[in-house]
Amino acid sequence: MIKNWKLEITENETKLIIQDGAAMNNDILSLARHLVIKYHLNKLPVYHENGNKYFDYTLKEDTKYKNDNLPIKPFKKVTDSNFSYFLKKAEDLIHESGYVDQLYGIDFVFDVPKRQGNFADCLLCIDFLDIDEETERPSELYQFDLMELKWVKKKKKQRSWKDIMITNINWSTPDDVRVMAGLPDEIYASVLNINFSKYDPDDDLDYNEDFLDDVSDALTNKYGFCHDGFKIKIRRKENE
Repeated sequence: MIKNWKLEITENETKLIIQDGAAMNNDILSLARHLVIKYHLNKLPVYHENGNKYFDYTLKEDTKYKNDNLPIKPFKKVTDSNFSYFLKKAEDLIHESGYVDQLYGIDFVFDVPKRQGNFADCLLCIDFLDIDEETERPSELYQFDLMELKWVKKKKKQRSWKDIMITNINWSTPDDVRVMAGLPDEIYASVLNINFSKYDPDDDLDYNEDFLDDVSDALTNKYGFCHDGFKIKIRRKENE
């Protein structure tokens, strides 16, 4: 952490002056990033107090590093080579949020739809210990913000059950064209006999095994035929 610094504002330029005798590269980047976001700056030149210039910081060219000598850009795609970075950030979140004694486990979801916005292509699910014998604590879902370089709670999307569709239904039927013609390829989840009070349409239902099991049973019960699988299609909102 940089303790000694100042923001020098003149008519022609706003610049950050680092006054510590020695500063870590990641600390300089973190401070510059914070100031640019806070004061809505397009560019922030960074200098040492001796007059030497470090770099011109911009959010567009933001960099992150594994060590102090080798800056690298934030990762959007999670791979084996950079997974340890996201895991370390998850550990930071757990400790900073005071979840250590409440934690049951964590899970990373990599098979996610391409996300709009500046987020990594990965989700973090945190599972908690039950509150008591009769009360479960809901899991929390996080996405990795590439601007803030940390896990942030995934925002609710305020969906309704009319936004959830069951598609690509692969019916297991005899080779009877008339039977097949009467079976739908896709339907709205809301027409199925499911106890929807157990679920939240804002959740990532395509990863909820209980919901998928209920959909499977409801399809068979409604149409009288088994099936070899289906997909969950969630209508995306404009702000997702």
